[in-house]
Amino acid sequence: MNLNSSAMFAAAAALRQQAVEARWLRDQSDDYHRAIVHAGFDGETLDVALKNTQEASTSLNAPAERMSIAATVLELFATLQQRTERLLISNLSENLMVNLNSLGAALDWACARSIDALCTPSAAPPPRRLDDFGELSLDAIHELNMAQAPPEIRALADANADLYLLEVGEDTMVAIIDPHGVKTQPSSVTTFVEGVGSSEQSRWPTAIERSRSIAHATGGVTALWLGYNAPDNLSGAVHAAPAQAAGAELARFQRSLSSRFPAAKKVVTGYSYGSVVSGYAAREGLAADELLLVGSPGAGVPHSSLLGFDGPVVAVTSDGDPISFTGGNYGGVHGVDPTAPMFGAQPFPTRPKGSHSSYWTDPEFLEGLRIIATR
Repeated sequence: MNLNSSAMFAAAAALRQQAVEARWLRDQSDDYHRAIVHAGFDGETLDVALKNTQEASTSLNAPAERMSIAATVLELFATLQQRTERLLISNLSENLMVNLNSLGAALDWACARSIDALCTPSAAPPPRRLDDFGELSLDAIHELNMAQAPPEIRALADANADLYLLEVGEDTMVAIIDPHGVKTQPSSVTTFVEGVGSSEQSRWPTAIERSRSIAHATGGVTALWLGYNAPDNLSGAVHAAPAQAAGAELARFQRSLSSRFPAAKKVVTGYSYGSVVSGYAAREGLAADELLLVGSPGAGVPHSSLLGFDGPVVAVTSDGDPISFTGGNYGGVHGVDPTAPMFGAQPFPTRPKGSHSSYWTDPEFLEGLRIIATR
């Protein structure tokens, strides 16, 4: 029988309802059990009644759990099937077979994972991180993320054909931006960590454009890392706690990225408050060839050697960037200014001029990114 996505969604809803009813019956059985105990009866009749209610309650746990797992599996398959149907009824294009093959690989992977889940006592959590997907291709990972992403993220991905989702959450997104079509074997991967306000989805199109500029400048791909709860405003950015929490996650992601692209040069570029995050990630062990701090209020340490990073640490602040007033030779909001001589970072290859937001359109700055990515 060939089920369409609507039939799969309906079946999943029915299974969830059955699971709810099974759990209700289990709870009723538990209530009867407690009522018998509290009634104060004793003797053989009580023992039999207690045993029967306990067995009835226990016997309902497994079916309820299995139905919930099966419903989750069906919902994932239904979403992937829905994307397949839309591809088939849309205008044919040269990318149609690539997309269909990616959906097929995603379905195969989801099927294998679902079988494993159904054979275990509890459901496996949905894949959220890049390393959860194993050796699955980036195209297939993108399709699986599209199947479970919030509508706003799906719309953003549909509007940017060179964007491939790696990780998604309610307010987080990590994606590869590849305007050159080299995502499987890029010469370089620049991880771009945005700063204040970057958790606001209204700002994500700007972050994507900046990532695209980085990719064009370097000739490689950009990994846009919006994987943390960034401060909403400058007053929130004086606190280090969000950066500390994000540092371990960025370090974990960078390890996964390095494993996937072992031959590519890896550059982590922390911008503004994102440079504070990058500094904490470096202390967790950062799998990268170079660390670049752009328009940085500090990396949380008085000297670059204390980051524990083996590769070059490079810092740059444009001449007209007011963030330079937040730090200095002897400390500031988040430590010594990374461009100050006391910090010990390497100078940027070029001398950009402009404001705090002009880096990503400044030819001088973009030329410096090219030099770093290719040297």
